[in-house]
Amino acid sequence: MGVRTSLVGAAIGFVVACGASRHDTLQHDAQGGDGGGGAQDGSSGLGSSSGGRTASGGAAGTVAAAGRDGGAASDGGGSGGAATGGSSAGTSPTRIMGRIRLETWLGPSDPHTDLDVNFWTNPQSSVSCTRMDVGSCSISCEATASKGGLDAGRVRVHSDEASFDVMLAPDDRSTYLSYGVRGVDFHGGEHVSISADGNTVPAFEDEIDYPQLLRVTSAAAPAGQLMAASDQDLTLTWDRGIAGVDFVATGAFITADRVAMSLECSVSSEVGTLTIPAALLSKFPPQGSIELLTVASHVVSGSNFDVAITAIGEVLSTDDTYPVYIQLP
Repeated sequence: MGVRTSLVGAAIGFVVACGASRHDTLQHDAQGGDGGGGAQDGSSGLGSSSGGRTASGGAAGTVAAAGRDGGAASDGGGSGGAATGGSSAGTSPTRIMGRIRLETWLGPSDPHTDLDVNFWTNPQSSVSCTRMDVGSCSISCEATASKGGLDAGRVRVHSDEASFDVMLAPDDRSTYLSYGVRGVDFHGGEHVSISADGNTVPAFEDEIDYPQLLRVTSAAAPAGQLMAASDQDLTLTWDRGIAGVDFVATGAFITADRVAMSLECSVSSEVGTLTIPAALLSKFPPQGSIELLTVASHVVSGSNFDVAITAIGEVLSTDDTYPVYIQLP
């Protein structure tokens, strides 16, 4: 599980576009400050509901680079600019972005929980790549960003039900080191409270319920391994879906020319089914793998900040014994 877990951290959080298939060229550019990507309503464009790293959402009309001057409504404007003519990120107040991500990995014998905290403004990146969206799935190159650390003071994440209580403080570079606790895992329904004392990032409090882990019902997965052909669509079904919890399939790989690529498929768990198209599965190299995740997420916002709070777990086999992943030939 160790290798596949590390891929999830790289992949999750990319914007997922639903609807007709299309190819878009995305430009991630920090000119003039980043507003989190152009959203169709002129909002900050936080990216997917799974709450990982932010990504350029793309305005209506032509795709606009983050932070460029807003154009007319007919061409989509710049980052933060909308079909309704919103202003560009270059002239908008800079917002603080952040994420607090709680992840439990059951594994065959070593359950553990990881906590990741990060706050930043103006992610600096410049990546151009072709993005392919099919239905509820997308695949694109990873747009890495250098996030300058911001200080929110001490951050506490606490759950009585899970016997979990972690306090993280920033170092002298305003960076929060990731934290891992072995032998502690969340199974579903545990209430989690989050608070930050505040500094450059204002103080805030929030709470989230760790989701009950979804359970695959579409096929047997011996020891958690679900074999799939890369030249055929793969349809998955599951139960335990509820509002506010997403079913996510995610994977990452390196192409022959050394480009880091990421796949993400995401639907509300209430839907109960997801098809990963062969057009995207075939992009993976031999022996590629895809994680299946249970994800609950929301955003806590203040006058000048948006922080994604996310609780992530795996998806279980039909008998509730193993976390399930997809193994490609």
